[in-house]
Amino acid sequence: MMKKIILAVMVAGLSTTAAASSNDDPLLFKVMIDKFEVGFGDGSTPLEWDADAWF
Repeated sequence: MMKKIILAVMVAGLSTTAAASSNDDPLLFKVMIDKFEVGFGDGSTPLEWDADAWF
């Protein structure tokens, strides 16, 4: 599951524009990940991340 999430975030970050049609304005989006941590131990949250997305 974690690998799928990481892959989806990376693919979204690599493609910056998607054109809906040749006569339309392109769809623009951006994903920024500020913090991405994986912890191993007794904590209740092994994954902690902070991200922003704009469309």
